[in-house]
Amino acid sequence: MRNTSTQLLLVMNEVTHVLTTVNKIVEKRDQTHGNFDDNLTMIANLWGTYLGVEISAAQAANCMTMLKIARSAFNPTADDYLDMVGYSAIAAA
Repeated sequence: MRNTSTQLLLVMNEVTHVLTTVNKIVEKRDQTHGNFDDNLTMIANLWGTYLGVEISAAQAANCMTMLKIARSAFNPTADDYLDMVGYSAIAAA
């Protein structure tokens, strides 16, 4: 059995890999979908107008995370989880 330090190191390496992958995805989406802040601000404005309430870009990012959670309940993919991390990171920024 591996010791706790080795297990922690393996987990941290995987977490680092996931975060690096998400960073690359966000950078690529910036090129294909435009600046993420501008994009989420536009989404928030559209949703807010439709719903008749004010929605911030961070709230739109949180809603997109929840959308990914809902989708992953039926057919989870690694892409769903990477997107969840990306939207959460954007909301936190």
